[in-house]
Amino acid sequence: MSETVLLLGSGSREHTLAWKLVQSHKVNKIYVAPGNGGIHTLGSKVQTVDLDIKNVDKVVEWCLQNKPQLVVVGPEDPLERGVVDKLSEKGIRCFGPNRAAAQIESNKSFAKDFMKAHDIPTARYQNFKDANEAKNFIKNANFKALVVKASGLAAGKGVIVAANVEEACNAVDSILVNKSFGSAGDVVVVEELLEGDEVSVLALTDGTHFKTLLPSQDHKRAYENDRGPNTGGMGAYCPYPFLDSKSVEIIERDILRKTIDGLRKDGKPFVGLLFAGLMITRDGPKVIEFNCRFGDPETQSVIPLLDSDLYDIFNACTQQKLNTIELKWKNKSSCGVVVASEGYPNTPIKGQLIEGIDEAIKAGLLVFHGGTQYKDNKFYNSGGRILTVVAVEDDLGTAVKNALKGANLIKIEHSFYRKDIANKALIRLPKSLDYKSSGVDIIAGEELVNKIKKFTNDTNRSGVMDQIGGFGALFDLKAAKYNDPILVSGTDGVGTKLRVALEYGKVDTVGIDLVAMCVNDILVQGAEPLYFLDYYACSKLDVNIGAKVVEGIAKGCKESNCALIDLISKSHLKMLKLLFNKFMFRGRDSGLRPLHTPATETKPAKTTPSTTLCLGKRGRVTISSVTTSLTAGFQWYLTPFDKTKTFGDVLLAPTKLYVKPLLKAIQSGKIKALSHITGGGLIENIPRTLPKHLAVVLDASKWEVQDIYKWIKSEGNIADREMLKTFNCGLGMICIVSQSDAPSVLDMIHSRPLFRFCVNGDYFFFSHRQDLSGSGTNFQAIADYVKQNASNTAIDLALVVSDKKDVEGVARAQREGITTKIFIKKKIESREEFDERIQKVLLEHSIDIVCLAGYMRIMTETFVNSWSGRMINIHPSILPLFKGMAAYQQALDAKVKLTGCTVHFVTPEMDAGPIIAQSPIPIEVNDTVDTLMEKGKRIEHQTYPKALELLARGKIALSSDKNSIVYNI
Repeated sequence: MSETVLLLGSGSREHTLAWKLVQSHKVNKIYVAPGNGGIHTLGSKVQTVDLDIKNVDKVVEWCLQNKPQLVVVGPEDPLERGVVDKLSEKGIRCFGPNRAAAQIESNKSFAKDFMKAHDIPTARYQNFKDANEAKNFIKNANFKALVVKASGLAAGKGVIVAANVEEACNAVDSILVNKSFGSAGDVVVVEELLEGDEVSVLALTDGTHFKTLLPSQDHKRAYENDRGPNTGGMGAYCPYPFLDSKSVEIIERDILRKTIDGLRKDGKPFVGLLFAGLMITRDGPKVIEFNCRFGDPETQSVIPLLDSDLYDIFNACTQQKLNTIELKWKNKSSCGVVVASEGYPNTPIKGQLIEGIDEAIKAGLLVFHGGTQYKDNKFYNSGGRILTVVAVEDDLGTAVKNALKGANLIKIEHSFYRKDIANKALIRLPKSLDYKSSGVDIIAGEELVNKIKKFTNDTNRSGVMDQIGGFGALFDLKAAKYNDPILVSGTDGVGTKLRVALEYGKVDTVGIDLVAMCVNDILVQGAEPLYFLDYYACSKLDVNIGAKVVEGIAKGCKESNCALIDLISKSHLKMLKLLFNKFMFRGRDSGLRPLHTPATETKPAKTTPSTTLCLGKRGRVTISSVTTSLTAGFQWYLTPFDKTKTFGDVLLAPTKLYVKPLLKAIQSGKIKALSHITGGGLIENIPRTLPKHLAVVLDASKWEVQDIYKWIKSEGNIADREMLKTFNCGLGMICIVSQSDAPSVLDMIHSRPLFRFCVNGDYFFFSHRQDLSGSGTNFQAIADYVKQNASNTAIDLALVVSDKKDVEGVARAQREGITTKIFIKKKIESREEFDERIQKVLLEHSIDIVCLAGYMRIMTETFVNSWSGRMINIHPSILPLFKGMAAYQQALDAKVKLTGCTVHFVTPEMDAGPIIAQSPIPIEVNDTVDTLMEKGKRIEHQTYPKALELLARGKIALSSDKNSIVYNI
């Protein structure tokens, strides 16, 4: 066969349908009208057509000339205009409903009346043409009448879900009075607010028979945590995993069947794709709305899982033979993330270069174009929803993770995407470790033992007599070849890191952590680890998960030259439900050391100058108190400090094992003491190693505190001392040696990836050091404040940065003895390069907080985001009034009686960050811009230093969603 298809539409939905149709060997040519910039990437089978699909007569004319065997209609607008009716009159087969049947979407008042007449479960409602009547209904209904819909087509944006009665009434006025949706809002539907889980169920139908596609879930709001305006959809995943058999039966029997039969009996047979937007309420599934076509972005997630010929399916629908088709599906999960233009859904920015598409495709992702143009061999943004990045994987968690990584690879200036697609589902998904019956599963236990034998065998060393499966672990101590040895044992667990691993679905590294916690501890006692015992308990035994955990344990043992010689696996259902409803494990390690080593001495024979060697890499991270306060599922978010990694990736990096790097140095006798920095941090662990009359001094300038610790400190608003008491801050092991032995000990530490420091100097602390940028008046006010409160301020003025040489602010800073840096922008230098130069200096000076004081240069979004929660500015108005330039003139023009100043966190959007402090200025009859400026300076000089003090003292912080202030008064 050599069939020709015309596909109408230009979005990611149409790109997806064309991508699937290309795979049919029965299709020879696909015309897409008008298409988008990405259609040509599908190969020679596909061609775009410059055709106005809103002009039905033009579409019919093209079809009569080119004679396609099938027309597939993507968007709803041509269906509402009757394109199927006109084409059918000419004998051209169409996948899509006629105009009368399309009213199920195009006329919401018709759809609600239809559902009521045919007893289809839906929200209670009433239709209105008069705004006052609608508002009166909202105020007096005996249910939450908070959903207001424009009855006609509004590109998926005509639904307002109000938070309260006032908002609902305002929505009525917007639609009926102000005509915000034009003629589509001649009638409004006021509905009951349904509560539950929203799900999209798509059904193919030939007018009589129907086949349901896999259910999916869309994310309508523009921003994370379902904030912002409604959109056409910002992403979807498939399949939706929470429909039980009873709900499926109700959907198919009481919703889809009744709808298809009802339309046919009413003389409006529906052929095409019926989209049911449903709410799964306590009373069962109810219809929120119907659509008469494939959904966008649902299509991008559903169709890649279809394992059947899409052309055959469309063909069968148009010939009333759908009952002869069997739908086949891949046993996979998918997630699609929409990348949209800044300003969407209102006035999106257009014309930006798109980069990174090839990188995403090479990474195994699907990229479906929407608002794109292709010119001069490059892709450009044409506005709205630009494209959808889709990952298809064995499980939903991996699909979400990879889709987000793919979206991050796409580089478009002034674009955004939601980072919480499917987040709620991931949290709800059952985390049971087995699909078998609960209780003790002996067969699974035996299967686990068989799987892990190869891992344990790899850890074999001299002395091992029986490695796995016995009633006890046997080890020949003579084989260790120690003279006059003593046995050193330790036991430990992984703690809250295990919870992150469970929620993130990555358990292959926690076994390494378990080994590290044990062997590093006995290493501190000068012992060489010999063998390792572990105990693995779970509510249900999933063999694959258990094997991954033990494989990690074996890797840790092998790296430590320590034998894994016994595994105890138990199913403890009731106990584990009280814990994580998952699994827990503990490790016990034993080693030998000579009887006489430095580790046994309570105090040196004589006190000699000593040096502290700090060995660091990514150590154990215990962040329970921080992470539990964040948005659930935070571990799936990309970190603000490394956009290529999620929090889960960073937090689950395995703990460093110090056995091989340090054992030779320990056995040399030159290490006086060791301290493994775990719970208790630097402050509590180092003193455990030392005699009471000795202390250690650490110089914080000698090592870089890792980004994750900086984030934890900022996110948790954690005081300096608490950080030092809780975390290792990048130093996993402390070695105390004499200064004379330090060089030779360093030479014996043969693991080059370790960071190595000879540390002397001041105590380690995080200073609240500020960088002040600008003209000088606010800077001088802060400088005066610091002087006046020298004994009672947390502010340390460390650096002044300016982009101008001869300004009073720089001169004043120099007179105060404060370091100044001048950055003159080079002619060929980009904004990014300029900001990178400033960023480097800020980091070199250990700046914690950046205050803007008259700094007028526009900063890049990357720079602003890197200082999120740590950069503040002051604006001469009571925000959100009078943003931008000439704020005093704006206030005078508006004839307000009050203005003032606002200290706020800096965000990429101008003058829009969360407000820290405000002070008013009354506007008198004779005030001018000049007089207001003088008043403003006085009030700013009082307000800015106090606001800065709050931030420096940790009394306030930016919330995790960056929309509000967190107070710690």
